[in-house]
Amino acid sequence: MNTMPLMDERFISVRGENIYVKILGQGEPLVFLHGGPGGEHRYFLPHLEGLAEYYQLVFYDQRGCGRSEESSDKEAIQWRRKWKL
Repeated sequence: MNTMPLMDERFISVRGENIYVKILGQGEPLVFLHGGPGGEHRYFLPHLEGLAEYYQLVFYDQRGCGRSEESSDKEAIQWRRKWKL
């Protein structure tokens, strides 16, 4: 198959916070979770983009990483400080 995979980029609201999502290709979905904190979807992208010819690849940036918004949840921020995350 030599067709250009479909691509969609958007922000989705999760508990009132904007999370960046990038979707490539069509077919059975594969969701990629990046490491963190501080990681982002672009870590996987160059290595896995070719799979978009066969699957729907779903990449997202965790809250406060990449293109997603920082958390406004002060309790979550304090938890990260307590555990040095």
